[in-house]
Amino acid sequence: KRQAQAIDQAVDEAVELCKRLRQRLILDIHDVEAMAELDKEARRKLELPELIADALVGEVLAAGGKEVDTAALSIKVGQAIEGNAEAIDALRRKTREVLSTDLPNGKPPRHPLHWPLEFPEVFERENGGFDAIIGNPPFLGGKKITNFLGVSYRAMLVQHVANGRRGNADLSAYFCLIFSRLLRERRLIGMLASNTLPQGETRRVCLNQILENGYTISRAVKSLHWPGRANLEVSIVWIFHGAWKGKVILDGKSTDCITSALEPAGDITGEPFRLRSNVGNAFQGSNIRGIGFTLEKKVAIEFVKTNQRNRDVLFPFLGGKDLLSSADHQPSRWVINFFDWKEEKSASYPELFQIVKERVLPERKKIKDKTKQRLLSRLYWQYDSQAKTMYKKI
Repeated sequence: KRQAQAIDQAVDEAVELCKRLRQRLILDIHDVEAMAELDKEARRKLELPELIADALVGEVLAAGGKEVDTAALSIKVGQAIEGNAEAIDALRRKTREVLSTDLPNGKPPRHPLHWPLEFPEVFERENGGFDAIIGNPPFLGGKKITNFLGVSYRAMLVQHVANGRRGNADLSAYFCLIFSRLLRERRLIGMLASNTLPQGETRRVCLNQILENGYTISRAVKSLHWPGRANLEVSIVWIFHGAWKGKVILDGKSTDCITSALEPAGDITGEPFRLRSNVGNAFQGSNIRGIGFTLEKKVAIEFVKTNQRNRDVLFPFLGGKDLLSSADHQPSRWVINFFDWKEEKSASYPELFQIVKERVLPERKKIKDKTKQRLLSRLYWQYDSQAKTMYKKI
């Protein structure tokens, strides 16, 4: 209790300094200098609370989405609050270590942003939170988050930002969830996001959850082509914390209500169901999980000319880039495919098998998910997903 009171006191003192900072008039350079000193002093007051908050985030990352045992951390924090310099240094070192959990190579160190500590005067008041939030967060497809930010980072997003709701949601959706928690009641968010926001798993993780928690979409543009050079579509949403009583505008037209799919509410609302008639007719194609399987077209053809038997395992490889950049949709690459064969049979195509071993195996060993890495490295000559059902149907 005494430790918590010490933290509360530090935050209260910082809030008071922030209020003085906001109220000060700027008449000359001396006022600017005085404001800089107030800001510096406020940040000094919050150094220890921020270190403790960083340590907690680090422990959450280290836990990889599992429950965090805070008992050991509490002891270290208590010693640091007592002013023990060695304990503070030890806490700082440990925090740097756990914040680096599963950090992909080449990425800068993680520095958590603690909104209530960064803006204490905003959150310490009655009905705390921001009056408005305008955001254009980064876009990143849900399946790419792990590779770019780490397995533990994604697990933290799922457990502690999305409340355990799983799905391959775009990174911008998690920002939207955070924004909703930072907003005061009866206030508004205006956000530009990936146009996957009202679609599939991103919708279920984000907008569905936000509307379930008592928010309202007061205005939206479902899909808009980005006016700049980037070739992408975006969605724009205005989200109100509470029940919106004003006009509701969707794509420039008035409507009664906007659903999480950014559609007007009609006779049928809520989550769509899978059509039974489509079962067995729609599939995800082969997921090779290793660009090393692919060859330039002329190289593949040369392998076939050299040994006609290679035709058993060499096939044209049609990808998204070919569909978007080629008028005739002809594949620009070929791919090696050993199907679900055992190693001995696959190795009977020695030149192609050696290519896969040299190019694919190193890629597989870099997979962050350890369980997946072990499986795919052990069977490195096989695809991650062979889409057997799809090919049988064809």
